[in-house]
Amino acid sequence: VACFIRNGPQHGLLPHNSRDWRQSQIILQIEMRELLDRSHEAPRAPAPRLRIMLVEDDANDVELLRLAFASTPAPQLEVVFNGREALEAIQARTEAQCWPDVILCDLNMPIMNGFEFLKWLKGESPCPRTTLVVLTSSVVEADVAKSYDLGAAAYLVKPSSHEELQALAKALVNFWR
Repeated sequence: VACFIRNGPQHGLLPHNSRDWRQSQIILQIEMRELLDRSHEAPRAPAPRLRIMLVEDDANDVELLRLAFASTPAPQLEVVFNGREALEAIQARTEAQCWPDVILCDLNMPIMNGFEFLKWLKGESPCPRTTLVVLTSSVVEADVAKSYDLGAAAYLVKPSSHEELQALAKALVNFWR
């Protein structure tokens, strides 16, 4: 699995004035065997519960991701099925200012696709600094470029096996908490 990281929780990792995502990306290769080997290590001290919003229209992918995240240090997972539902969920929290810590967003969805939602999130939403990670099956270079141009923090291609998906879920939770 290749994970293209542009902005992480550690500020100052990358130059903020770069307009070309190709010049500012860090490519992190996640070795699934290594992550699976580490999964048997003693757990760390409890951390605050990570709030993840999953924006995914495929019910099978939602269930697989729920199972994968169930094997991690219990993030709070909220599922919405398209960009419009995500927009409405965020707007409903405007008064409380209780945003997700991370949004995992598919690209190809009905009603409002991932690109449209990402553009709204970074340009018009009440929480433009919320981290959005694209999680999609698309390996099209133009989709990667557009995602970073619109402000995605990372671009991940959905793994093909359950073990790889579990390792990816653990890596995401460990990285973003």
